[in-house]
Amino acid sequence: MLLKSCIRSLALAGLLSPFGLLAADSIEVSDGWVRWMPPVAEHTAAYMVISNHGDEERRLVGGEAPRFGKVEVHESTEQDGVARMIHLDYIVVPVHGAVELKPGGYHVMLMQRQGDGLEEGESIELQLHFDDGSTKQLELPVQRGAGGHGGHHGGHHRH
Repeated sequence: MLLKSCIRSLALAGLLSPFGLLAADSIEVSDGWVRWMPPVAEHTAAYMVISNHGDEERRLVGGEAPRFGKVEVHESTEQDGVARMIHLDYIVVPVHGAVELKPGGYHVMLMQRQGDGLEEGESIELQLHFDDGSTKQLELPVQRGAGGHGGHHGGHHRH
């Protein structure tokens, strides 16, 4: 009886795992970069374009980065001339669509820097977490100013 149960569980896991792989592959990240910050700063932001080639809405819910103690999704807004940053539970990545994370809008907030300051040109490891449990591993270049647009493909996937 126990053997039958184990075989069923393994068969079910074998059937489901290809679907999990397809879900993870439906997300593509491009034009990624991390804003350079002075050595005394403990926080910075990552920007990118996240595309969803799948048939279900996806939600970016957070992440992890070895150089930072905390990673959250945020939105910068301006109301009555006052800039504000709001922590979000998630950012929606629409079906067959994309969402742009850019200065002055949505971004991934990298907080509680650990170790030395960031150097322009170095790469930062960042793992994005989505609502379905999938992740996307990235290496993003550190840049000043407006970042990696204008033809530069800044978001490099690590496999």
